[in-house]
Parts: sequence; C-alpha cells; structure tokens
Amino acid sequence: MSTQTARVVFNPPKSKMIGSIAIDVFEVETYSRSSKMTQYPIEDGSEISDHSINEPRELDIKAFVGVASVFNPFDSTARWLQAYDLINQLIDTKQLVTVVMGLDLFDDMHIESFEVERDATTSQGLPFNIRFKQAVFVTSQMTTIPNSKMKNKNTDAVVNTGKGNNGQTQTKTQSQQSFTNASNLFK
Repeated sequence: MSTQTARVVFNPPKSKMIGSIAIDVFEVETYSRSSKMTQYPIEDGSEISDHSINEPRELDIKAFVGVASVFNPFDSTARWLQAYDLINQLIDTKQLVTVVMGLDLFDDMHIESFEVERDATTSQGLPFNIRFKQAVFVTSQMTTIPNSKMKNKNTDAVVNTGKGNNGQTQTKTQSQQSFTNASNLFK
C-alpha cells in the first residue's frame, strides 16, 4: 500500500515591482514574446529556413505611483517623486532590473523608454508608461585540444584565422600566430 502526500502552498499576491520600486497600480501590462526564422538564400534563388531564434522578451506597462502606498495609506512621503528619481537613475546608469508583474517575474530587463504624462487629475502622483526589453547574455569558453587529436603535434592549440582567398579555413598554430603578431610590430 502506497501513500501519497499532497502539499498545498499558498502564494500571496506578488507585489508589483520595478527593481526596488513598489508600484501601486499596473493599469495595463503587455507581454511580448516572439521568434524569427533564419533565412539564407542559396544559388537557385530559394531560401533555407531551418532554424528559429527566440527574440528577447518585451514588456509595456502603464502604471501609477501615488502619494502614499495603497498598502500603507499612512505613509506620507512623496513616493511618486522618489519613484520618478529612481527610474531616471536606472536609465542613466543603464542598470538591469527585475520586474514583478501579475503573471511572471522578469529578470535582466533594460528600460527602453519612460514616458510621464500628468494633468490636473494626476498632479499628486506619477502616471507613466514604461517599456522594457530583456538583456540576453551568452557565454564563451576556450578549450585546449590535446596533442593526440592534432595533425601538427608541435603545439597544444590551433587558432582559426578566418577564410583564405580560396574559401578554405586557414589555421595557424598558437606559436605561429604569436610569431606573426610579434613580427608585425617591427614592420
């Protein structure tokens, strides 16, 4: 006889956040995800489309920060002025932020635009539109090829120096490349 245990986890509602800035209301949240197919033309005029690339996520938010927090109505600081200053600092320093929204949490978001439109009805708050695009990072890695795997056993690595005139890849050993680079200094 086997027993199974079910766990119920209560998740409180996520606070709406842009970096460390608490947002009172996200009036409109627009999420955008897309991908594109690569297209490479070939000799007969047709195109090869055999790979899809995910584009960075994008967010458009119409939001509002009031004088006092909806979560703490006794907070009398001018929160909207602080939020305005902080968002401008994030833009100036090009700092990536985490955006917490209703459906998801978005890391590494870059602020592409920030628009504020105030009128008589919103003079004691900060109504704004803000657009984000996700930064995508890649990593590279160097590796050493063992002598046993190389045609020329005099070195431990091969440097790709690009395509030659006949379209074939030209390679030089690490020591040949260093010698070429050093000899160019004395020309």
